[in-house]
Amino acid sequence: MRVVANDSGVAGTHLLGDLYGCDAARLTNREFLERLAVEAARRAGATVCDVASVNFPRRSPTQPSGITVVAVLAESHLSIHTYPEAGYAAVDIFTCGESCDTGPGYAYIKEQLAPASDSVTAIVRGTPRPALSAAQ
Repeated sequence: MRVVANDSGVAGTHLLGDLYGCDAARLTNREFLERLAVEAARRAGATVCDVASVNFPRRSPTQPSGITVVAVLAESHLSIHTYPEAGYAAVDIFTCGESCDTGPGYAYIKEQLAPASDSVTAIVRGTPRPALSAAQ
């Protein structure tokens, strides 16, 4: 999958992925998820400026804690939100410019989380708007 914004004045490409049936052990491993985000950003051609992560509070003592990882990119951001109790991960990759391609980054995340199924949507953001006339 190649997902790149062209140079027609758009802000960038925003890829949203839903991964179902993932291994809960991977979805609760904060260090693994941080490395995953950094490598996915690298594979997308992006420059990582910073990485932050946080564990969600447990809903009960028997449920694992989900994690959110955000990689702040020079070209925008990449985030992974996990819900281990459901085997679900939500992935969000937004990049701008022609040098980045969100497709390889998402493919790497999918390969590493090995979901039973996934759904992905790519949105071109900042589509040029028609110029306003002086009368408007």
